[in-house]
Amino acid sequence: MAYSWPHISGTGAVATVTVDSHLAHSDDGGRTWLFDRALWRSQAERDPTTGEAGYSNHEAVSLYPRQTANGVVWYSARLRYFTRPGSGFKIGTFHLRVAQAASPLSLGDAHEGILGGALTPKEWQADTSLSGLAREVNGCTWSDPGILFTNDRLFLAAQCMLFSPQGELYDQEFVALFATQPEGPVSSWKWSYLGKLSNAQDAKELGGKSLFQTDLAHARDGRLLAIFSPSMEGERLEAHTGCVAVEVASLNPPMLARDGEGRLTIRARVTASDLAPQGPGACGYDASSETGIVIMRRNVGPGRLIGALYQTGLRP
Repeated sequence: MAYSWPHISGTGAVATVTVDSHLAHSDDGGRTWLFDRALWRSQAERDPTTGEAGYSNHEAVSLYPRQTANGVVWYSARLRYFTRPGSGFKIGTFHLRVAQAASPLSLGDAHEGILGGALTPKEWQADTSLSGLAREVNGCTWSDPGILFTNDRLFLAAQCMLFSPQGELYDQEFVALFATQPEGPVSSWKWSYLGKLSNAQDAKELGGKSLFQTDLAHARDGRLLAIFSPSMEGERLEAHTGCVAVEVASLNPPMLARDGEGRLTIRARVTASDLAPQGPGACGYDASSETGIVIMRRNVGPGRLIGALYQTGLRP
């Protein structure tokens, strides 16, 4: 399991919240967990475009194992961005990074491919601009990746964030789906855009304006699920309403499943009504885990963020 580890970097007037990505494992079906290592640590750096001093941040990691004739290959996808002390993150520095390695422990040391968006400056040296693959996505800034390997292809779901001069356009955002055949160095992988996995109308049907934190997983019956966090615009953080596991009808073309009346096929829903207004964090799921869907409960207050993982027992 990969998870975000927010902490404070710097002191005094230049202290700022930064985020590492940590790795833990369970040998008992998810009942207990042991810390392994920090996969990616926040480091002091300078924005290569402006020269500003700040910190790297690493979060929203998705992991997936692929069984091959020679053993298991692990894939990762994550969000990386730059934070300025005292003034928060810079949206223009958001980009995704993907890697492959022989074990989850070694992903943090593996060479990564860099996937940029509409606002990613050339100084960040993206190997592929996802936003340049189709007209439908040419305004997107990317976040919250989810990955899955199936049918000899690696699929990447990512949230398209859209911005106007007035701010973020939550009610126009969507989750896009990309694919590649992961052969050769990760920086040389050829990505293709498959289409929208979900749109703003789906988000509204599920109780939000936008769908964050996509996790792709197989259900116990083998069918594919997309687990989303329907979210609203919040004052400090996005306000999540919980998590919803929706059945996926197809990856190519991307399509969520619907019942005979045209409604999304919901396999499970997790809420936390006592955490208003910010709501809980992301959910994750592996059908072999005894915990069922795991939800991150976040308690946000002045100067604090307390997070805890809870098993739900829901095993769709």
